[in-house]
Amino acid sequence: MHSAASQNSAQAVRIERFDPNRHDVAAITALLNAAYAPYVAQGMKYVAATQDDAVTREWLARGIGFVALDADTVVGTVAYCSAPSASEAAAIEWYCRPGVATFGQFAVAPGKQKGGVGVALLDAIERLARDDAKAELACETAAKNAPLVAYYHRRGFRGVGLFKWPGDEHACVVLSKTLS
Repeated sequence: MHSAASQNSAQAVRIERFDPNRHDVAAITALLNAAYAPYVAQGMKYVAATQDDAVTREWLARGIGFVALDADTVVGTVAYCSAPSASEAAAIEWYCRPGVATFGQFAVAPGKQKGGVGVALLDAIERLARDDAKAELACETAAKNAPLVAYYHRRGFRGVGLFKWPGDEHACVVLSKTLS
């Protein structure tokens, strides 16, 4: 467990590994839906904006999920994956390289954004990737989501490719960070 001081709250936010016996999947899904809804309103396509609990469970089952908790309220989440899913492997060549771990389902509650929660979540998965002997940590997002792409660049990620999901007319950018 890790703590991150949140600028939006006097209380510390705890980062914990997801535990299906302790953490509410419905609350995580609601958080993802709320955090990604503004992007969809801007014309971007994100599964997390409309996914149901079954999709959230799939992500948490295929990787190692983390939650950020303010008291007992879920205010952030991310899923670390040491290998790509079949659909990711088919669409994103970078994810298939040796030594590349990925993450997705990264979200912070709208009222908690820009308060250190996202930083703490990314720090947790970067530590995990290093412990997992990974050389790179990668993700993908809508290429036209300039604020989010800039956030990743500030965190040391660089663009390594573009692709389109089947059936989606919008390009996605693949971002990766070299871990040392």
